[in-house]
Amino acid sequence: MSNLSSHNPITMYETISGNTELTQNPPQAAGQTFYRGTPVSLNNTGFTEAWSGTINTGSSPTGPIYGISLENAGNLGVSGEGYPANFGQQGPPWANITVGPPPNQPNAVTIPYGAPFLTGGTLTMLANQDTLFTAQTDTSEGASVITAGVVTLVSGVYVFTATASSSNVHYAGEVILLSGFTGAGAPLNGQYATVTGTPTDAAYTADLTSTYTGGAIGATGAGADNPGPVSPSIANVGLAYGLTLDSTGYWYIDFNKRTVGANACVVIVALYPGDVLQSTPFTEVPNGQLVFRFIPNQTFIG
Repeated sequence: MSNLSSHNPITMYETISGNTELTQNPPQAAGQTFYRGTPVSLNNTGFTEAWSGTINTGSSPTGPIYGISLENAGNLGVSGEGYPANFGQQGPPWANITVGPPPNQPNAVTIPYGAPFLTGGTLTMLANQDTLFTAQTDTSEGASVITAGVVTLVSGVYVFTATASSSNVHYAGEVILLSGFTGAGAPLNGQYATVTGTPTDAAYTADLTSTYTGGAIGATGAGADNPGPVSPSIANVGLAYGLTLDSTGYWYIDFNKRTVGANACVVIVALYPGDVLQSTPFTEVPNGQLVFRFIPNQTFIG
């Protein structure tokens, strides 16, 4: 579960060449209901469909992410419905919004003014190396059951070590929220901590935030760490991450997916200037956007 319930759609940031982004309008598969900003794939018959978010090999379809949709899907009854034949005209105009047939034309429909026409295709920004995109950051990491060691004061900062019993990907700079401790460890509940050092999946060291004002705590015992908001910074540039679909139908850069060839499909190329903190030019607002390009030659399942 992500920290935010919904995210901004993925969109184009700029192109390296300075040209407009390369777009195509391939025919759309039937029954698609995705939103604009969705990564799409081509299935085995050449129709676009929402990408499943899983990197795999030997599955159908076997091509990479085709690009990012510029429009909502049309929920077509038939794949490619209304799409033009080769060198032919576009099929009869239609829309998902109609108000019944006009007089004496029972096989026609009335499309209200302003209703978007559906062409049977998916206008798509191609995932090539010339186009840079932006997306919000977040994490799909769930709560980890942890055993926290003794909290000690080191150079004015309260530090503790933790052994986690899940395979969540902790990383340096990750913000976590502590909960579930009892007894001597109860003062940790509700405290934020920042993971430091070089954590592994099973253990890490964290610094409690300045909101903690207690003394040293011994025998803190078992509790939980919960993912907090992610804070993008210049340290993320050059790193690879995956994309994850949130519960409302939009995608985000997932800091919990960090393995190229397994779950990472984008590489970060820059901070998003609109989200940079005025006080710290190399850090962004929590869950801010980052600029990325797709990693080429990956194999995805659609």
